[in-house]
Amino acid sequence: MFNIRVPIMLLLVMGLLLFPSLSPAAAFSAVVTVNPTGLAFSTWELDFQFNNGNATAGDNDVQLTNFTSTGLTLGSLVLATNATGTLNGGLQFTDANLANPDTMQTITPTLSNPTISFLLTYSSIFGNPPDEFVFTITDMLGNSVACGGGCPLLTLDFGPTAITPSTNAADAGYSATFTPVSSIPEPGTAMLLAAGCGLVLVARRKTS
Repeated sequence: MFNIRVPIMLLLVMGLLLFPSLSPAAAFSAVVTVNPTGLAFSTWELDFQFNNGNATAGDNDVQLTNFTSTGLTLGSLVLATNATGTLNGGLQFTDANLANPDTMQTITPTLSNPTISFLLTYSSIFGNPPDEFVFTITDMLGNSVACGGGCPLLTLDFGPTAITPSTNAADAGYSATFTPVSSIPEPGTAMLLAAGCGLVLVARRKTS
C-alpha cells in the first residue's frame, strides 16, 4: 500500500534544503527589570544601541515590548535610523553600522524608587566579533549611571557561538536583572510546520 507520509517527509526535507530561511530557528525572549533608586529628580535618558559587529549589517533584530514603569514621567524620544516605533507601543532595532546608533528616551523621576521593566525578543545569528545590543541610563551629557559613568546596565553579545547577556551593578544602587523566558519559533519555522500539518490533513482526507 502506498504510504503518503514518505513523500510528505521528503517535501519537508527538500524545503529545509532549498529554502534555508525556512529552516528551524529560534527567537529568544527575556524580561529586563531596572531599579534605578539612585536617580535624582532631574531629566535622564534611557539609551538603547544596537551595533553591527559581524560582517553583515541587518542580520539580527531586537524587539522591545511590554514597557512599564513606576515613578517616572516619559519625555521626548529620539530614534536612531536603525530603530522604529515608540517605547509604549514597542520599539524594533536592527543592527547597523552607524556613527550615532543611540535611541534615547528622556525620563524624569517622580519617586525616589522608580522601576522599569520591558520584554526583549531577539534573533540568533551569531558572529565574531558579535553584534551587540546595549541598554543604559545616562545623564543629559551621555554619562552612564553604571560603574561610575563608564559602562552600560545591560549588554547582549550575539556570538561567537551563543547570545551572552551581562549586567552591571552601579555604584549608587542602580540594578538591572535579565531573566530569559521560553524561546519561540521564528516565522519561517512556524510556516514550515504549518505546511507540513496541512499536507498531513489533506493526505488523511484523501485516504479516508
